[in-house]
Amino acid sequence: MNRGIWGVLVAAVLAAALVVGLAGTCLGGAMYQNTSGEVARAVRVEFSEPAEITSMWPSFPQRDPPGPATVIVLSGGEVPAGGWFSFTWRPDTARVVKIEWFVSPPSSARPSLGFSDPIAKPEVHGELLNPAFFAHPAYVMQGVSDRDEVFALPLHGVPELALYPVLGDLPASSLTWKFEVSHPEGIGAAIEDGTLYIWGSNSEWQGYGEVELHVSTPDGRAGSVEIPVVVFCTDRTLVNPQGKKDYFVPWGVVLDINRILSTEEHMRQYNKPDLGLLDRTLRFSRWRQMEFMRDVTIRKWKNELVPGGPWPQSSQFTYVDVVLDELRSIGVDTIRFENIYYFTSRSCTELVPIYDRYSAAGPTRRAHEVAYVINEAHRIGISVLYYHHYHLDPAFSEGLYEMDDSTPDSVMVVFRLIETLELAILPSLVALGVDMVGLASWIEGIGPIAERDPALIDDTIIRIVTRGRNAFPGPITKICVYGAHFYPGGDILHARFWAHVDVLTAILVFRVDGRTGRVDSPPLTSFPNPTVEQLVEAWKGLIEKYFQPFQERYNKPFIAVENGCVALEGAANWGVTFLYWEKAPSSTTVSISDMRLHYLSQHLAFVSMDGYFGPGWYTYSFDPNFGGGVQDGYDFTPRLKVEDLIQELFLGRAVPRLIRVDGQRDDWLPAYLITSARSEGSSGAAGIAGVYFAADEQYLYFMIEFEALVTKRGFLTLEIAAGRGGHPGLFVQCDNVYTVSERWNGWLHTGYPEYTRVGTADVAVAGSSVELRFSRAFVERNLIWPPGRVRVTFHNTLGQVENATEWLSLPAL
Repeated sequence: MNRGIWGVLVAAVLAAALVVGLAGTCLGGAMYQNTSGEVARAVRVEFSEPAEITSMWPSFPQRDPPGPATVIVLSGGEVPAGGWFSFTWRPDTARVVKIEWFVSPPSSARPSLGFSDPIAKPEVHGELLNPAFFAHPAYVMQGVSDRDEVFALPLHGVPELALYPVLGDLPASSLTWKFEVSHPEGIGAAIEDGTLYIWGSNSEWQGYGEVELHVSTPDGRAGSVEIPVVVFCTDRTLVNPQGKKDYFVPWGVVLDINRILSTEEHMRQYNKPDLGLLDRTLRFSRWRQMEFMRDVTIRKWKNELVPGGPWPQSSQFTYVDVVLDELRSIGVDTIRFENIYYFTSRSCTELVPIYDRYSAAGPTRRAHEVAYVINEAHRIGISVLYYHHYHLDPAFSEGLYEMDDSTPDSVMVVFRLIETLELAILPSLVALGVDMVGLASWIEGIGPIAERDPALIDDTIIRIVTRGRNAFPGPITKICVYGAHFYPGGDILHARFWAHVDVLTAILVFRVDGRTGRVDSPPLTSFPNPTVEQLVEAWKGLIEKYFQPFQERYNKPFIAVENGCVALEGAANWGVTFLYWEKAPSSTTVSISDMRLHYLSQHLAFVSMDGYFGPGWYTYSFDPNFGGGVQDGYDFTPRLKVEDLIQELFLGRAVPRLIRVDGQRDDWLPAYLITSARSEGSSGAAGIAGVYFAADEQYLYFMIEFEALVTKRGFLTLEIAAGRGGHPGLFVQCDNVYTVSERWNGWLHTGYPEYTRVGTADVAVAGSSVELRFSRAFVERNLIWPPGRVRVTFHNTLGQVENATEWLSLPAL
């Protein structure tokens, strides 16, 4: 093992012994300083006798083994150089014999699975893989017989072979194995050393078939299973019976195994239920068929020390759960998860994470935060495309495109820093079973580098991708900057590096100057108010001129990135670039119809494009400050705007909501009224005349009806009792303090008396009423369920209560 990457950093330890008693159980405790001079991302603790770690700070969520042991490896967090790490354990009779700091988790942090490469080893057995199963076809390449390129399946121990009633405890060598091949002219098969091999035996044959595997025991028991086989061409394509091409991308069974193990550990660690959505399929092929991605981009994050909180880790993770649940409900099956790293100065000689300082893109996610998002997505059946974005330290106002004083030497330093970071992080992504990675993303937009030497950009990307293949066995893509025209010295869609990635990408909107950020190309159409038909024709023109030739040139799957629209008048013609168009009117008029036109027309145009595999719609947020919605907001998120359209396009149907939070009262039935009494102490300025409540499977809905339009600035608070004698476990606070009088923003809070904000409510104003919507899953995670009573109050800007209802009983859910 390369100790330069995994090397042990044994610290000189300064310990302060601590012994405390808790609920009759004696604990030991200690604090240690990381004096190794390096950031430690794993800790190995050796005890004098078996012990169990009960708490720690900072947190390392991954433990190996999870229970009592004499040696425990903690990973998934970090202790900075010079930082302190404290933990408690039981029993207090155990002493810490030794503590070691690691740059990355040592090999003992994850049990050996018996796989040193994507070819399965016969010693892998059913107990280890259960309840994982083999269900997908064997994907093999046309005319390949090299054992490193074929499908390889261990005969003993894969549950879905349905042979356990036959096998029992008998070794594979005592059984009789036979197979039949449906298309011997093109499919080859063999059994050797307890492994079934399948390959494409003919360089001219491609298509579908199966291998039927039979097994029998000496006493006559028998069983069989059919293994579907797909033989694709050496260009990674196959013409299917429908006359269209299927595309195939690299894969390794280690990604499937790690996805299962990592997610199951995540469920144990955070006490999450197994919903049956985790894909436990094991794909033993070196390839898999590329599937259409119903995907969105995820951005922004709030760490604990970032201004605008407080956002404790548990609150941030709860909000991640809520967002992912909502995305799954509208049909999303893939998220593009971007992490941010920063150059510390204009000279760009150091590339670092920034965890606790706000920037426009959001801070860097820590390793255990990345793991949480990926594991939680996998738990509910959502795949992950992970990539990096690079910025200057937010302390500087420039972007990387303003590195005009860059010298050739400094350019190479920048590229080497990016290459080192990306290659170092790949093993952790493999351990999480990430489904696809983007390498060398956005780097063609750094300064005038590409303009001066586009060949250097090509060479750098090719080198990073080539080296990345040695560490990551799945598909690799390249997230590309700006539009179809921008590649100084040539069209970026003709760059050499595309031949080296597995999946093509492009931003579907127009040209943006990489150094200034200015849009300098025309809108989609010349019509100020285009129809959907006019926009579809415009999209088809771009497809015919740019994107279809791009896809055909490299004959690979094509996906879109940063592909969205703001909800403003005129934005349908511009999409994501509308806010950056220097000639654009300073539109303040919200137009959901513009957003809807942009999404719908794009879908109608691209859905029939050959090789098109995903829209990359932009953007949902993991920052609770931005994650919610307001029906009259212009931001990128489709929440409260076109989420029903996305659901219809992704799933073929839109599930109707019980209440549409749209500023209209026509769907609020009289039966939803829980009080109509005039609020106590009403002065008329903000008298609360009625409170309505409704719920469906995903959301809770409230409407607060005022006696008149509220023009007085203040705070509207909806407290929800959790069955604890009226003591609220959660409250929703809306305010119109920083906006126009008719506009309200909503916040979810929990944890009296800490008043910790946890998310953003969805809000719409209906004349003298305010509609609220928030996730039922969120409430279930934060209250004793179901909630029993609510109370509504209105505070002025000084925090004084002007009007309040009594506690109101909620109907049973």
